[in-house]
Amino acid sequence: MRCCTSLSSLAPLSACIKLEVLDICNYDFANEVGVLVSLEGLLGCTALKRLDMSDQTSVTSLGPLSACVRLHTLDMMGCMRVESVLPLRASTQLEHLLIDDRGLGALKAALPRLS
Repeated sequence: MRCCTSLSSLAPLSACIKLEVLDICNYDFANEVGVLVSLEGLLGCTALKRLDMSDQTSVTSLGPLSACVRLHTLDMMGCMRVESVLPLRASTQLEHLLIDDRGLGALKAALPRLS
């Protein structure tokens, strides 16, 4: 999937246990609010290594990513409603986290607790 402007659910992906790379970025500049609100469908994607969810502006929780223990790269540029990055604690292989000033609130709130 690439540049998904009308994606509303990831539920069909829950059985994709071997999925390693997923791009669900939302580059709909005419409509600044994304349709996708939940990453719940990724709970079964335990082999996921790279996720580009840039500009998914309606996603608030990274909770389902706690099951993605092999996650290596996460692009959440423009994900301004994400409330916390604490669910990423389980992603011990995470090396690349792309985040911008719109999502820094979630990162700053978690920094004292991540260590």
